[in-house]
Amino acid sequence: MRPLEEEVTRHFSCIVVLCFFVIVSCGTGKPDERTFQGVLQGEPNYLNYVPYSSAYEAQAVGMIYTPLFEIDMNATNALRPALATNITVSPDKRSLRVEMRQDAVWEDGRPVTAHDVEYTWRMILDPASGAQNKISDLAEIESITVHNDWSFTALWKKPQVNSMMTIAGMTPIPKHIWQGKDMRDPTLNRHPVGNGPWKFLEWKTGRHISFVTNPRWWGDRKPFFTRVLFRIIPEEGSIMAALKKGTLDLVDSLRAITWLDFVREDAKTNFGRLRSISTSYGVIAWQQKGNPFFGDVLVRRAMTHCLDRASILKNIYRGVGQVQTGPFYRSSWAEDRSIAPLVYDPALAARLLDEAGWKLDPARKIRIKNGKEFRFEFLVTQGSENGRAIAVILQSELARIGVDMQVRTLEWSVFNKKLTAREFTAALFGWNNSVDCDVYDLWHSSMQNDGLNHIGYANPEVDRLLMEARGTFEMPERIRIAHRIHRLIHDDQPYTFLIANELLGLHTARMRGVMTSIRGAYSSWPGLVSWSAAGVRAE
Repeated sequence: MRPLEEEVTRHFSCIVVLCFFVIVSCGTGKPDERTFQGVLQGEPNYLNYVPYSSAYEAQAVGMIYTPLFEIDMNATNALRPALATNITVSPDKRSLRVEMRQDAVWEDGRPVTAHDVEYTWRMILDPASGAQNKISDLAEIESITVHNDWSFTALWKKPQVNSMMTIAGMTPIPKHIWQGKDMRDPTLNRHPVGNGPWKFLEWKTGRHISFVTNPRWWGDRKPFFTRVLFRIIPEEGSIMAALKKGTLDLVDSLRAITWLDFVREDAKTNFGRLRSISTSYGVIAWQQKGNPFFGDVLVRRAMTHCLDRASILKNIYRGVGQVQTGPFYRSSWAEDRSIAPLVYDPALAARLLDEAGWKLDPARKIRIKNGKEFRFEFLVTQGSENGRAIAVILQSELARIGVDMQVRTLEWSVFNKKLTAREFTAALFGWNNSVDCDVYDLWHSSMQNDGLNHIGYANPEVDRLLMEARGTFEMPERIRIAHRIHRLIHDDQPYTFLIANELLGLHTARMRGVMTSIRGAYSSWPGLVSWSAAGVRAE
């Protein structure tokens, strides 16, 4: 997904289901200047690099685990040493030799070694691990050869444009802790042994997850904050109430309507404002595999024609963002900007449904095909105000042309389980694109079971182009291939692509060193290490 050897690994900034987590202070007593309080808008499932898949989990995992390299995403996406110190790429682009630092230790004092890296790779490829969002790239590794405790070579089956980035972003887990254990073991996942700047302290379901400084942290940068507390709060309204109360440290990924209203109402306050373009966008996913409705491209295109995305952008997103047209984030090198969004045209949608055999029964006011009524369930996540608003709009539009859509709101963990198990007909969520624009996991037909292709999408030409892209190193040719992929997926409409986001946030005047980028305030691993604070907050 990125230009060759300056890019971030997909697994470090992997595509994940976009949950719009925010960090916020909710104050429980009088916090001192060395405590950072925050919030997650959903309950994590795992504190383990191997099976985690959501933004909630990613943030928590970043507190306690370290990747081989950090990523500077504010400029060149250059790699900075973390666990690793150097990568040597072979002339044929098939192998990478990685040297690791020798002073890194797990919080129990055991050294972090190349054996941990090799073990993590094997666990990711184990179907029982649940590592669905990390398999495709690492499955292309033919072998990992450990030379000694602090050096290894990864050999790819064939030259891969993203091979270096894949290895760079790997985050090992401790072999001595997990060997012979279930990667999704709830006990071990609630008492993780990491190697990061903080160590796990406590997890109370539905309430909070907390971390404290790791006394064995070996990194060059020492964290200012000695305690990090993430409260689990799903609703943005409650988050903003905490902000206005003055017990907030930082909010990341606010809705445009919330951010703009706050900025207008509180123009004279001392809150710092964060704003940047984003790699994320929203989608409506149409289940195609074995589905009586959305296996037909005519039906999927009809759904998109029923949604006035320009109006949604104006009224729900307050004009902040752009209408998304395909699988690559807006303004990326991979985006074909000549492709225009499908227009809002309910009459055309009705004609497409007629053409697809879904005829309107005037008496029952429902479309029917082969005796089956066009009724389906539409899933959205709890706490997604924009999602619920879009669902209501689509529900109303579809009702006018004889389609019955029932909206169901689910807590994130339940929603995610249904998504990954493909137990849905239609669902609204989002993706956070990796910067190198490798979208193999989402769109290759082989990723229907072990990857992120939750909708059963299959297009042989897209499959071919995705494989070709991975073996192409010349940038002009990579752009050509990406543009073709963009066009094909746009024409197929496996998703209704919604709005390309901007990242909007706020932080208090006490916060120091906060920066944002296309990945938000937490773009660097882990962002909190480089932040500090001044003064003591009062309740």
